Amino acid sequence: MPLAKLFDYSVPAGMEARVGDRVVVPFGARQRLGVVIEGRNERASRGSREADRRATRRCTAPAGDWIELMRFLSSYYQRPLGEP
Repeated sequence: MPLAKLFDYSVPAGMEARVGDRVVVPFGARQRLGVVIEGRNERASRGSREADRRATRRCTAPAGDWIELMRFLSSYYQRPLGEP
């Protein structure tokens, strides 16, 4: 589901999430598959939700430079990340 903005989620203790990892996150009343676009070593902001888990299906995470290219293209063409 491509959206025009990114959402912040915190990472639960004991879970590691790197840029490019797929994670399962609560989104409204449903669970959605998301991709980690950037990471911070800060405490979660107040009211942020917690990622439930990493996606279990094994796949190669996209390289950081690929994600940066997608961010540039999203900005250049004014389209949300993930739009087909």
